[in-house]
Amino acid sequence: MLISIAAYEKKIEELKKNNDALVTKVHLLKERNVPIEKPKTEKEHEHNQLIEVYKELHIRTETYKQAKLKIEKVRDWSLKSLMKIDKAENNMTNDHYQAFPKDKVVEAFLKVIETVNQHLDAVTDEVNFIFLEENPYITS
Repeated sequence: MLISIAAYEKKIEELKKNNDALVTKVHLLKERNVPIEKPKTEKEHEHNQLIEVYKELHIRTETYKQAKLKIEKVRDWSLKSLMKIDKAENNMTNDHYQAFPKDKVVEAFLKVIETVNQHLDAVTDEVNFIFLEENPYITS
């Protein structure tokens, strides 16, 4: 029985040494694992950057859609204004949609401005005639 107790104690000592060696290995592996975790944070950083790029893309896409909508509204307003001006002058030409396709929004808007300026010049001439010239209808 003493022999078996001594053998068990020997086995216990060997297991304790083995356990200490394994604890040391685990500690070393944990220290080595720290740099391995850093690439994960780099990956997370890249993932966050990718999410930010997608958000920026979404914002720019929405801005583009809104700008495109505004351009369409300006074109429609310009063409309707030109048609109203033509109607007021009894000059019914409906070729504005053909003369100003969707890619010529600026030209359509400038045409409206030019036409309005012409009308303002005509009105200014009439006002000048009435108030500045010697008008027989106005007596002082």
